[in-house]
Amino acid sequence: ILQAQKEANEEGLKKDIQALELQADMYNIQNNVTKAKAIYEQLYKLDSTNFEILNKAAFFYYKNRFYQSAIQLYT
Repeated sequence: ILQAQKEANEEGLKKDIQALELQADMYNIQNNVTKAKAIYEQLYKLDSTNFEILNKAAFFYYKNRFYQSAIQLYT
């Protein structure tokens, strides 16, 4: 039972991350830097090992001149 619950939680987290990633992309396209930045920060807290998210966030930070934040994610 515990294993099934753990798997369900992991699947739920994965779906939440995907939804947040889409939301960050939407805000980025709309040039809403403040909201996109907040979402990327939340995504980092949820999964700091996801290369795709780290790369998107680092590029977003670089493009919007948050250079220190970009450097932290690239290193």
